Formats: sequence, structure tokens, C-alpha cells
Amino acid sequence: MQLENGASPFVTDVPPHTVEVPHRRMDLTAILALLLLCVAVKGSENITAWYGKTIKVPCNGGNLALNGLVFVKWKYVKDDESPGDLLIKQANDNQVTIQASEDYASRISMDDDYSLHVGQASLSDQKFFTCMAVYLSNLKEYPVYVLVNKKPSSVEIIDKSEALKKDIMTTVGTCIVKDSNPAATISWTKNKSPLKGDEKGVSITPSVKLNPATGLSTSYSTLQYAATKEDAGAVFSCMSTYERVHNETQLEPLPVHYPSEKVRLDILPKGPIKEGANVTLRCAGDGNPPPNSFFFHKKGEKIRVENSDTLTLTQVSKEDTGLYKCSLPENEKLEASQNITVHYVNLNLSPSGGL
Repeated sequence: MQLENGASPFVTDVPPHTVEVPHRRMDLTAILALLLLCVAVKGSENITAWYGKTIKVPCNGGNLALNGLVFVKWKYVKDDESPGDLLIKQANDNQVTIQASEDYASRISMDDDYSLHVGQASLSDQKFFTCMAVYLSNLKEYPVYVLVNKKPSSVEIIDKSEALKKDIMTTVGTCIVKDSNPAATISWTKNKSPLKGDEKGVSITPSVKLNPATGLSTSYSTLQYAATKEDAGAVFSCMSTYERVHNETQLEPLPVHYPSEKVRLDILPKGPIKEGANVTLRCAGDGNPPPNSFFFHKKGEKIRVENSDTLTLTQVSKEDTGLYKCSLPENEKLEASQNITVHYVNLNLSPSGGL
């Protein structure tokens, strides 16, 4: 077959070391390279390791074909996305050659089944490690992504409140779950019942801080709560959840503080008061904690009493008869009153009859 210009349809000026093929030519060296470097990259898998422990990364899931195997080499992806060599082992030879430098050189080894071992796992080891198996006729790569988990080192509550306040948002405490990966989640309960941040009288503020040196996360959660009187003695708990494992820390029962709404005045002793007796006025409010300072109003005179709830009138006389009141210094509109009547003997007797 000839072309119009008389040229052969096949290539005739073939250089040395080439094979003649209709419509194309291919260097024998390239063909050999394709045969030797035919790479089959398997889909990557993930494995999970624990912080501080040894990572074991199997080659092809531990099912590496050994027939025709020449050597196995492990490599990894650096932070800048460039490849890095770790170590290499020839088939049928126990000798392992470390190719890594810096950090990995002292932490890596290879098993007889060609699994990679990396000691003292840290978050910097979260990356792709690739097992490259070179055979007589081809090459296969098995990439594995390593995840490094770390359980929290501690769970605690700081900035604990000593008491709650009625109808006022009060910080109950801040729960801290330290040094984990991934970050732990935090929830709150009151008397074992879950609390939600969107409930009335409940505010939960979560946050996470990353340690730049270790990459570990510390979780925070601050609970604010507006109490009712019925919440007195309630037990609040912080619960951390990490990999479906729960750790609970609880506070001591908290009192609820609220101002007095009523004031009561008692007169002691009970019953008729005789002239010359001592009389005690006792004032009380229904707040929590109970008030310990009062104003006593004695016939127009206002007397303040600190750290006490009583005022004593000594050796009363008929002049002490009258209206008595007590009130709170922080809210003088809250007051209570009592009348005191002092009974006395009238010694002004008029004689009757003739002398």
C-alpha cells in the first residue's frame, strides 16, 4: 500500500531500540518502564490511634501479597504536601533501612508483615502514610490516613457559685474538659434532668480552645441559671462526652437567695405586759438568707439594729404603751407593727366615808 506521495504507510526511519508499530512508535525503554512502574493505588483507609501510644499501620490491611515482592517502602505526606521517605525493607531480608530524618527516625520500625510502627503518637502524626510494595512486574501503593485520638485528661468545674438567686441569672459554674482530640462535648443537668440553653432562665455558653503546642482541645461550658424558690437544694452536674464515654462531675446542693417579701414583728413575752417587766421586740423577714439588720420604730424614734433581730425594752412603764414597728434597711416599705399595752396599778386612791 502506497500513499499518494509514494511513502509507505509504516514508519521506516526507526531509531535503534524501538519497536515498529503501525501509526505509532514506542521506545522499548518506555515500555519496560511502564511494565515495571505500573502502579495500582488502592483506595485509602483510615485507622485510629491513641495519643502517646504506638501507631500500627498495616500494609494493605495486613494482607500484602508476597509472590514476586522485591521490597516494601513506607513514605508519608509532609505538612507542605511534599513526600517524605520513612524506611525500606527488602523481601526475604530482616534488615530495615531507616530513610527518615529528624522526628521520625527514632520513632519508626517495620514488622515482619511489613506493618509500619510509629511510637509516641501525637497530633502531628495525623496524616497519610503510604505503603509502596514493589514487585517484579508492577508496583502497588496502599495509602492509610491515621487519626490520633486522645481522651480528656480531666473534667472539673471552676468558678463555682455559692448560691443561686431567685429570678436573676447567676453563673452556676464553668465546666472544663482538658486536652482531648477531638474536642469533647459538654452538657449540664439539674437533678439528673438535662438542661438546654434555649430554655427560660437557662444560658449555656460553650467554647473550645486549641493548644498551639500540642494541637489538643480544651472544651469549656459556662452555665447561668435563674432560680426559683423550689430550686433550693438542687444538684447541678456537668457531663463530658468523648467517644460515647461519659464522665460526670457534680456540684454540692446550692441554696437559693431571695429578698424578703414579708416582715413579721413578735412581742415577747406573750400575754399581758406588766409595768416594770422587760419586753423584747423580735423582727423577722422571710428572705433567704434571713435579714440580720432591722429598723425598730419606737413611738416616732427609729433605732437601727445590726447583726441582730431583737430590741429589748427594759422596765417598761405605762409611758411605753403604744404602736411599735420594724422594717428592713434595704426596703423600709416592708414593715410590720404591733401595739404594746403596759398594765399598771393605779396608786392614786381616793378615801371614801367620813372621818
